[in-house]
Amino acid sequence: MRNFGQCFRDFLREKNLTQTQAAELLKWSQRNVSYYCSIDTPPRPHILKHMAESFGVSVEELLGEDDGGEKPLDEISQLRRQIAELKAENASLKKQLAAFKKLAQSTTI
Repeated sequence: MRNFGQCFRDFLREKNLTQTQAAELLKWSQRNVSYYCSIDTPPRPHILKHMAESFGVSVEELLGEDDGGEKPLDEISQLRRQIAELKAENASLKKQLAAFKKLAQSTTI
C-alpha cells in the first residue's frame, strides 16, 4: 500500500506540476508542499479538502484511490479521518465552552 507522500508525488507528476507550482495553487510555501510529499499518513480532513479544492479534484483522486471506478476507503483510513474530525470538533467545542465561561464570568457580578 502506498503512503500519502507517494500518492501526492504521483498526483503532482500526473498533473505535470512542480512543487513550486503546487505551492502557488495551495497558497503555501514550497517547504509545506515538500513536507506533504514525504509523509506516510494522510493529513487531517480539512487539509485534504483544501488540497483537493485547490487542485479541482476529489479527495479520492488526491489519495490515489480514484481510477475511474469507485473504490471504498480502507477501514484504517476511514477511522483515522473520523478520529481527526472528532479531535477538530472537540477543539472547537472547547473553544466555545471557554468563550461561554468567559461571558458568564463577565455578566456575573
